[in-house]
Amino acid sequence: EASHQHFERRRHEVTVARPLRPAYIVADPVRIEQVVVNLLANAAKYTNLGGRIAVTVDAHGHRVELRAWDNGIGIAAGLQPRLFDLFQQGGRDSARSGEGLGLGLMIVRGLVELHEGTVEARSDGAGHGSEFVVAFPRDEGVDPDVTTVTFDRQPAAATRTRKILIVDDKHDAARSLAEALDLLGHEPRIAGDGPSALSMLGEWRPDVAFLDIGLPGMDGYDVARAITGRGGDRPTLVALTGYGQERDRAKSRDAGFDHHLVKPAQLAAIEQIVGSLARD
Repeated sequence: EASHQHFERRRHEVTVARPLRPAYIVADPVRIEQVVVNLLANAAKYTNLGGRIAVTVDAHGHRVELRAWDNGIGIAAGLQPRLFDLFQQGGRDSARSGEGLGLGLMIVRGLVELHEGTVEARSDGAGHGSEFVVAFPRDEGVDPDVTTVTFDRQPAAATRTRKILIVDDKHDAARSLAEALDLLGHEPRIAGDGPSALSMLGEWRPDVAFLDIGLPGMDGYDVARAITGRGGDRPTLVALTGYGQERDRAKSRDAGFDHHLVKPAQLAAIEQIVGSLARD
């Protein structure tokens, strides 16, 4: 229902197949809806007018699988390993390149991994359509013949909203991360350079700061040293960099960083860092 507008506009034929018997997973329903909507929006975006899209859900042993298939433009073999990375739009069609920042699949992977699931993209290549397979652990403690299910487990505590500062001179990358964090319920703000970030800290106290190391002029290490040198309460500092050798991590630690993420950082790793603060 949430994806109906995408299909209606492009006159797609959509079919849905459900399992004969209910299959249960332990999940946040809002996040699962985000996963499904993003997958279907992606299918609609890359399937030509009047194309076909099929959604199936079925249980296989200890897993529950959701598949989104389309007969659209497909995925080139060399692109498939990078498809879930930040900004990856597939370079598939210049006419469609302005339809978003390529956040959908990155968010899908992050949310699926937070549910201990997996997501995989399959395609026989350009022009041969595509299929996305999402698998979650099956909750086998539920009798599938019971129509009303009552869980004795306590619901997980909601992740507290956190103020998050993103410091990156690459505006598109910063905006994409901000949008992803906003979808996860946090309050992000962006600074394009080190001095702007330090000025912002004087009027707004973030819980976490993601700092790109390769900032012009005052680099991420300098910004981290300036923040830690102020003393008192400070945000948790996370380095974002393309380098992940031990010497790079040691340099981050020496500058005052609490975490070191190698680009492209996975959404699940980012949310794990932010979510861990809720238990502090």
